[in-house]
Amino acid sequence: MGCVTHKIFGLAGIILSFGVFDVRAEDNCVFWVKGECFDCYTPQTLEVGTPENCLKHCPNRVVSIDTPYVYCKLNEKGFSPYIFYPIVSEKDCNGPSFEGIFGECKCCETTEAVRISYDCEQDEECRNRCPNRTIRYDWLHQRKSVIKCPEDRPLMDWRFMCWPCDEETPVDMSFGQELNEQFCHGKRYIKKHGYISYKCPQDKQKLKEDECRQCNGKWDGWKCR
Repeated sequence: MGCVTHKIFGLAGIILSFGVFDVRAEDNCVFWVKGECFDCYTPQTLEVGTPENCLKHCPNRVVSIDTPYVYCKLNEKGFSPYIFYPIVSEKDCNGPSFEGIFGECKCCETTEAVRISYDCEQDEECRNRCPNRTIRYDWLHQRKSVIKCPEDRPLMDWRFMCWPCDEETPVDMSFGQELNEQFCHGKRYIKKHGYISYKCPQDKQKLKEDECRQCNGKWDGWKCR
């Protein structure tokens, strides 16, 4: 018997006024984060790496910033629906599972970003107990176990959101700049001493030397060829 997941739903949001909520059919998967997929019409507020990640893909959403966090919210036009978020309690660590930093049992499939210990990160057996998960750091340099990105969206930003290498908007790679080179070599670049990942342009001549190298260009005569 493996982890038994008990979902307890908490209430978030209150009705501000009555009105007709604009219900749309689901779009394609726009945001992929921690094993879950969201479209532009999800009522949940999402954390994104940069404002462009939200606004370029979803003109029906708005951005609010509480440094260092960027929130992507549905523009609700006077109606605030009840939103239920799952609060997950997990027990019985006999199946595919791992332990959080306080010894709590977590299923390998949990969509939470779970803080783990330094000892687990350094121990190969512990680190690889869930092959569907990887370890990332947050802005407090805490180790978090999260579900890996799918192959077609290999680039995980600092809010654990996954993007394709040809993503047009800037991707915030704070605390994981090396992933840009690992997964998107020749397709994206990070400016010197920076952490924002940009798509390599077709015309590379405006790139600087290091950016040129990252985009598989050749630096010659003070220009990128």
